[in-house]
Parts: sequence; C-alpha cells; structure tokens
Amino acid sequence: MVDALIEDVIQAGSREELIAATRAMDRVLLWGHYVVPHWHSRVDRLVYWNKFDHPETIPEQGFSFDNWWIDEERARRLREGEELVETPAEEQGADA
Repeated sequence: MVDALIEDVIQAGSREELIAATRAMDRVLLWGHYVVPHWHSRVDRLVYWNKFDHPETIPEQGFSFDNWWIDEERARRLREGEELVETPAEEQGADA
C-alpha cells in the first residue's frame, strides 16, 4: 500500500494531486506506526514525570512498564508545585 502511495506522489500531475497523495501517504504512515531505523544506541532513554516508582532492579532488556506504579507522595508534591530533583543512582555513588 505504501509503495502505491509513493508512486501516486511521484506521478502527481498537479499541485492538488500532490497534496492529496502526500496527505494520504502521511495518514497511512502515521496509522501504521512505522519506524525508519537509521542509528542504534546501546542505552534506553526514558523521560517521565517524577511521580512514578519502579522496582530497584530494572529489566536488562528495556523497560517493563507493567512494574511501575504511582508514588502517592511524589504525585502530591508535584500537584502542589514542589520541585522534585533527585540525583540518579550512578551519580550518588560518585559523590559519596
């Protein structure tokens, strides 16, 4: 299907056809959650609100979100506008 849409973009005979074809291709690509891998990193990066907690041992192969939960005290502090700044575990060992 994507190949046919690419061909429609290439063969568009007018600006209106080009816009329609690219919008159709955009909808299909966004719906399919396609990823174009162009590099690889050996680490997982994760950004989250600091109201969650997780097991001390994180799975070796990525994050298992089934094991995360909301820390009610952190959630309360966020709602009240307190700053939650915590030093990552790796850095705590270096300063101690």
